[in-house]
Amino acid sequence: MSGEVVPGTCTSPWLVRAVLESLREARPDAQIWIGDGDGYSVRQVESYMANWGVDAICREVGAVPTNLSALPTAEANLGPALGVVDLAKLLLDMDCLIDLAVPKTHCLTGMTASLKNNWGLLPKTRYRYHQVVHDAIAEINAFFDRFVLAVADLTVSQDGPGPRCGMPRVCDTLLASRDRVALDSACADY
Repeated sequence: MSGEVVPGTCTSPWLVRAVLESLREARPDAQIWIGDGDGYSVRQVESYMANWGVDAICREVGAVPTNLSALPTAEANLGPALGVVDLAKLLLDMDCLIDLAVPKTHCLTGMTASLKNNWGLLPKTRYRYHQVVHDAIAEINAFFDRFVLAVADLTVSQDGPGPRCGMPRVCDTLLASRDRVALDSACADY
């Protein structure tokens, strides 16, 4: 997530709006949150929400823009690589989750898409886990088994020295699946 408006770094506001409006239409009484965690101990969720217009979309649709790093936490044992970590209690109480990712190149993992996107569910000091990033991504995704849909926002993607310094690439494509591994495989092929 980035507070700077650089195409291909964050989920496009038009996709956020479409997903939130569809959810609101299907479930008029549902409580809907959209969120991410601050990365690298830098507060950036609020600037992303404001600069990309996500907070305004949330007000219009009746969703709650949420900084997962600013919420009360509860301990959860994610596995041998991550161990016991503090997660936003809100995530632990959710009935279901939807993943909105921007597939792009990544200097540490090669590629980021829906599975790597869930790195953002760790609310604090994710950089501590870079040595075990591949195992950490697997543990996060195994722990959060309540994903009902993953959408890959390839309207504008990125290649090169990503995830923040890559070259934006207009792809005008959306991919979606209930299977995040299959979706990421399709993104890699794309």
